[in-house]
Amino acid sequence: MGWRRLLLTGACVGAALGFVAVPQMASACVRVDAIVGACAAGAVDSESERVDIIGQIADGPDDSAEETDLVERAGESGSEAQADSPPPPPPPPMNCSPMNPAICAVPETEEPPPSDPAQPEPTLTLRDVASFSPGSSGLASEPSGWAIVGRPVNLIAEAGPVTRAGVLLGRPVEVAFTPVSFEWTASSGERVVAGSAGRSWDELGLPALSNTDTSLRFEQPGRATVRLSVHYSAEYRFAGSGWRGIPGTLSVEAGELELLVGTFRTVLTDGDCRANPDGPGC
Repeated sequence: MGWRRLLLTGACVGAALGFVAVPQMASACVRVDAIVGACAAGAVDSESERVDIIGQIADGPDDSAEETDLVERAGESGSEAQADSPPPPPPPPMNCSPMNPAICAVPETEEPPPSDPAQPEPTLTLRDVASFSPGSSGLASEPSGWAIVGRPVNLIAEAGPVTRAGVLLGRPVEVAFTPVSFEWTASSGERVVAGSAGRSWDELGLPALSNTDTSLRFEQPGRATVRLSVHYSAEYRFAGSGWRGIPGTLSVEAGELELLVGTFRTVLTDGDCRANPDGPGC
């Protein structure tokens, strides 16, 4: 009897709970129904973040299966929502790959080679530039090819400034030569030195057989050889630099000429002795 009363009491309590739970389910929308879209608009209680899930004890198996299905669908919706979210960014690419060993090597910063200090320009001497010296030059005399004992013979040199280019000590170089003096020397011992190359009597406005700065006088008849030496100052410059002078002068043998030196006397003739060699006085 006692256990029957206990069962009856439990049945009454269960009926009371079932009676109370049904209206509460009808008056509010649970969070599960809100997720699957089974609630009407505004049915979810927004005043509280807490959701009370009140279940109803039912005898039939269909109701529990339906609620279980709702919970599973809610879980699937959450999974789909997570699937729709953008994937995390990929990790940064590796610079080193076994398939490409070259990438594994750390690139070395290529430094420019240290610049060599500027090499000072060598100082040249006349001996260094002798191979660049000017060659022979023209040489003339008035009267042309002959001279009179005791009378001046005018000598003229055809020499002027000369610039030559080449390679010296492994560097491109230019060497400029400027004549500073002219020296004529005769085989008979006569000698004259002048600062100019000489000019003709006509250019100087002088009559023939006049004395000039470049004239010689012979004291003995005969044949004489006159040699000309030109003394040059020299300066040079390497590529990209200025001109630099070289101390001293460079003497260059410029040429020579042969003269026939003779005497003359004044006579009275009857006409031209060349036309009439047998004429009076000829």
